[in-house]
Amino acid sequence: TMLEQLRQKFGIKEPIRLESFIALREVVFWKEPVIALEAFATDASRALAEALEGLLAMRAEEGRALTRDLDDRLSAIEAAIAWIGERMVGVGERIRASLREKVKALLEGAAPDPWRMEQEILFHAERMDTSEELTRLGSHVAQFRQLLNAGEGAVGRKMDFLVQEMLRETNTINAKANDAELVHRVVEIKAELEKVREQIQNVE
Repeated sequence: TMLEQLRQKFGIKEPIRLESFIALREVVFWKEPVIALEAFATDASRALAEALEGLLAMRAEEGRALTRDLDDRLSAIEAAIAWIGERMVGVGERIRASLREKVKALLEGAAPDPWRMEQEILFHAERMDTSEELTRLGSHVAQFRQLLNAGEGAVGRKMDFLVQEMLRETNTINAKANDAELVHRVVEIKAELEKVREQIQNVE
């Protein structure tokens, strides 16, 4: 070491300790390092800009992936809405046929009261009518898609509100469902909406 070299050069027998030098005035002193602030600031600014650029690029890609996923789920919901709408077109006639068969079986072939029969048909048809719920559900989906494609401002809360409204309409349709296939489609809509709700927790 440097201390050992000094000891040998000057013929000092005893080991030289660093403490001996530190005790001497103006032999060992601290000098503030000289930092080129302009160069440091330039390098720091460049590094920060690169980091921010990388962060924005990553968030943009995440946003595009989220948009694609939500768009696919909205399309699946719209397809289910269309299917339910078509399914409900002939609901009145199906109710008539079903009630006629049940009444005939109960009356053992005797003719039922036509007026009473029609009243029962109308009652059941109104109970099963989901046209209003389907219309509102479709409207909510369209509004959600507009927010999704607008790409401006904070839309997370608006999306969350629309999902709640869509779930409300879906639950009402489910309560009116009268056959297994229709119930299956409603369950599909609810499953997609739950996934949408999970996804939009990441939306500002």
